[in-house]
Amino acid sequence: MYLVHLTFLHPHRERFPDYVREMVECAAESGDGLEHVSVHRRVDTDPTIGLFLRSRSLADAEHTAARIWHRTTGTHPELDEYQLFRCEVPLIDGILP
Repeated sequence: MYLVHLTFLHPHRERFPDYVREMVECAAESGDGLEHVSVHRRVDTDPTIGLFLRSRSLADAEHTAARIWHRTTGTHPELDEYQLFRCEVPLIDGILP
C-alpha cells in the first residue's frame, strides 16, 4: 500500500469544498485500489489530498492517483481551478536510526 499526496495550486489559495473526499471516492474505479482519501485542510500550506492505494509499485500508485484526480475534475468542473502541482509518495525524514 502506498500513500500518494496530490498537491495543488489555486489562484486564490482556496480550500477544497467540504465534500471533495466524496468526489474523489466516486471517481475511483474498482481496479484503482483506493482504500482511503484524506483531505489536508491546513490553511498555511497548498491544498493537499492523500490517497491510500493498493498498488504493485510506487510509480503505478502515483500514476493511478493522477488518473483518479483527472476523472474527478472531469465530472466536477468546480474543481478546475485546482491545478495538480505534485503527485508523489511523500518522503519521511528521520525514520531510520
